[in-house]
Amino acid sequence: MKPLYLYGAGLQVTIDGAALRILQPEHAPRWYPLVRLSRVISARGVDWSTAALLLCAEAGITVTFLGADGAVAMRCIGPSPSPNDGFAQRFAEFLQHPDRDSLYTDWLNGVERSAIHSLIRRAGLGAAPDLTAPELRRLFFESARAMGGYEAYRTIGAQLRTLLASHVTQALQDLGVDLSLAAALGFDPVAGWVRLLRWEFELPCAAWLEYRLQHNLIGQPPAPGEILAWYEQRTERLDWLTRSITRRMHRWLVEIG
Repeated sequence: MKPLYLYGAGLQVTIDGAALRILQPEHAPRWYPLVRLSRVISARGVDWSTAALLLCAEAGITVTFLGADGAVAMRCIGPSPSPNDGFAQRFAEFLQHPDRDSLYTDWLNGVERSAIHSLIRRAGLGAAPDLTAPELRRLFFESARAMGGYEAYRTIGAQLRTLLASHVTQALQDLGVDLSLAAALGFDPVAGWVRLLRWEFELPCAAWLEYRLQHNLIGQPPAPGEILAWYEQRTERLDWLTRSITRRMHRWLVEIG
């Protein structure tokens, strides 16, 4: 199963049986069976039929709409599937915990420290093993600015957050998590997971900026399609990390339960 990205002028989305049918002027129609899709990311200007949105919702496929600035404009999420191995039930119980927010903050910070230590080792920053998350983020930011890639770094980061948010939303949906209930109770698990997964992209982003500098492209932010292709090269690793976070959180939910 793979995500479907819909960008381009004049796109229309209809249905043909259990498949999405994509129409675009001067292009042949394309069909995407729902059984092959994990999620859909769509530009806001794409013309969706109501039937197509309902078909995705019934299949549990999240459709994320992006605004002109690349930020999430809206998400259409279908009903949660059956709880996966108890995770959804444990999560629902955790939402009612009186110390929910402080417990989750502590857990999130602990997992983030592990991600940062791994990143520091891979980046060869052994001389600075105690860098905090803000300090390390500032280090990457200053590096990008020093090579003239401030706008490129910001552009990549903005679209990356959107792509990761869509990925995490679908992952939690697949686990049976009721995100509507979480939102109603003032809890946002998506943002925390995005924060953890984003560290995996810092070194590849730095390498990409270095490449753009060498090819005199550093002052030009990459196009959305370029960022998408760069992101897609890392989806296998991303899926592995998502499963790892799921296992860690499930164990933690069992422990505090």
